[in-house]
Amino acid sequence: ARRDGAAWTVEAEAELDRVAIADLPGLWPEGLGTGERTWITQNITDGTVTGARFRLAARIDAEGAVEPVSLAGEVTAEDATVHYLRPMPPATGVAARATVGLDQVTVVTRGGAVGAIRPTDATIVLSGLDKRPQWADIAVRIESPLPAAMELLAHPKLALFARRAPPPRGITGQGELDLALRFPLLDALTVDGIEARARAELVEAGVPDVVLGRPLTDGRFTLEASETSLKLDGTGKLAGLEATLAYETDFRA
Repeated sequence: ARRDGAAWTVEAEAELDRVAIADLPGLWPEGLGTGERTWITQNITDGTVTGARFRLAARIDAEGAVEPVSLAGEVTAEDATVHYLRPMPPATGVAARATVGLDQVTVVTRGGAVGAIRPTDATIVLSGLDKRPQWADIAVRIESPLPAAMELLAHPKLALFARRAPPPRGITGQGELDLALRFPLLDALTVDGIEARARAELVEAGVPDVVLGRPLTDGRFTLEASETSLKLDGTGKLAGLEATLAYETDFRA
């Protein structure tokens, strides 16, 4: 710390090692950070911080008010539980690395599971931390059986199928799904405040009762879903014959 006229300029470094994530709310003072502190301490739970380093510079004026000048930090964690969007089910057993700045926090996760769904990686960006509202942008890639992926997309918090029926029941197969979410960090967040988009590549898919009671098998489909529409198209076999299937619905009023 050094004098700067009537004020002080302060620089500090801090390191943490082997700290329980559950202890972070007590170690992270409430006045240090805004929406990112609330989001991280409430939505990244369990597990262990395996290493963390922070460098902070701030100016303290004659009245005692603190003005952050710079902040750089990195945190690694293992076996964490990550709630991407409550009350949707969380991913467990996640490895995570976070980089921290004054205006943005980026969290990159690897591995974990949500029931039968396996998130292969995810990126969470908390931005606009120096203004209001702050924003969360979440991109998750998952590998999943189709029924589990459809159940995830049908969750009321996403409301992708709230205005129209979901795709036909009984779809089987495997899929790789990219799910993108964007929403403001508000206490009173509603479904209408969430932007959600999904794109999936589906293989070995089967759709019962496509035409005249006949199922479609050996399907390879692309699925795209958002708050405004859903599209499903691809190829497969219908009664042993090569076939093309297209399904589209508009969610707008």
